[in-house]
Amino acid sequence: MADRPEPAEIRWHAFLSHSSRDRQAVARIQRFLERYRLPDGSHLRVYRDETDIAGGELPDQLRSALSHSGCLVVCCSPAAAASRWVAREIDAFRQLAPQRPLVPVLLAGETPANLPPPLRGDELRLSDLRGRLPASLLWGKRRAELVRVLAKVAGIDFRLLLPLDRRRRRRNLLIAAAAVAVGLGAAASIPVEAWDDVTPPRARVFGCDTLDDGIALFDLNEPQAIKNIVSVHRNALGGGSPRAARLADVLPRGRLLPGGVSDAIGQRCRGSRRDWVGEPEPGVCVRLSESEQLGDFADPMGGGQAPWTDVSVGGRSALLERFWSRIDPASWQDYGTRQHPSDGLPVAASGNDLWLGFPASEFSRGGLWHSADAGANWQASQRITDVRSVRQLAIGLVVAGRRDGELGFFVRREGDFERLQAPGKGDQLEVCGELDGQPVLRADRRIYRRTTAPWWRTRIA
Repeated sequence: MADRPEPAEIRWHAFLSHSSRDRQAVARIQRFLERYRLPDGSHLRVYRDETDIAGGELPDQLRSALSHSGCLVVCCSPAAAASRWVAREIDAFRQLAPQRPLVPVLLAGETPANLPPPLRGDELRLSDLRGRLPASLLWGKRRAELVRVLAKVAGIDFRLLLPLDRRRRRRNLLIAAAAVAVGLGAAASIPVEAWDDVTPPRARVFGCDTLDDGIALFDLNEPQAIKNIVSVHRNALGGGSPRAARLADVLPRGRLLPGGVSDAIGQRCRGSRRDWVGEPEPGVCVRLSESEQLGDFADPMGGGQAPWTDVSVGGRSALLERFWSRIDPASWQDYGTRQHPSDGLPVAASGNDLWLGFPASEFSRGGLWHSADAGANWQASQRITDVRSVRQLAIGLVVAGRRDGELGFFVRREGDFERLQAPGKGDQLEVCGELDGQPVLRADRRIYRRTTAPWWRTRIA
């Protein structure tokens, strides 16, 4: 018992473990679980990793996601049974969260050959989702099996949830039929806001940002483990073609990076290799460095003192009451081998307005800092944490992060942040920039641009 890990805080209702060969069917399961409105009005949070690594140990981010998941949904198929990666995830989950349930679902093949080795011999209730999943989303046995999986993930009695689901589907179909019959002719040409998927064909985008010549998309090259050489689609949405480049040669506007990443910007902004430097606007240098002033901290070992962070904007320095140890690039081991845009610290500038974001880490919830006087004074937002990206757009300041613990895109209006109704599914969210005054966002590996279109062209989620 002494070696059993303490249960971690649950951030995800479920972790989907699967083979990359089954990604399309698993993506449909994820959409069903996340879009389903539970009886209390809430929605599930589901973690699905798209990394495809043949061997080696589980990365730290996957072990962290497993330890913070309420259950493990194992998508079983012949490909999953042959995947050492799936087997490692099952073993790691049992080690990290031994009291939390496993939920196996059958996607293809015959039992027991389609079960990963760690599940063979276990007496587990198998949910059968074999066949064409899209046809099962309305009625029938597979719909009931999907609801059964959802009930296990949500911790709801299946015998209570299934009748509620059937009544809801009948009611929704009747409402939809009535609405279509009444408004079809009148509303056919009414323009509404929509989000177009503008991802370049065959691109696997893992980052985006605004450069001097337009929006750039960073496309993951093969092999996937090498992320410091990418295909860069410069001015991608304006017809730019991809080319191979080092990210140090295509420094993003919306990020601060360690000074050693780009010698050119490090020299212009007079930063050392250890400082964080960047140019959120041309000619505006922002630099973070270790302060000589100390702050008090408390921890289970008794606490002590540690340096704060100095922030310099165009030669004007100010104190940021955030411990330097939490953002010191020296703590980022093997940075050079995994460098990509989302590794930097989010930054945005517009005139005298400056914004600094910090992602969540093992020791911090991250946060958002604002200066309204060109960097002379800084204040932390009390509602926004775990900032993935921040940018000043025509519609206002847009942040990809968490508001009161909820992950998504948020726009600042009248001094407060409200949710931006955008395609924010998944864990990787980023504000790319804007075209013709309309925001461009990244959700996982897809790029979306807001537009207007007749209602019949929009997709009902």
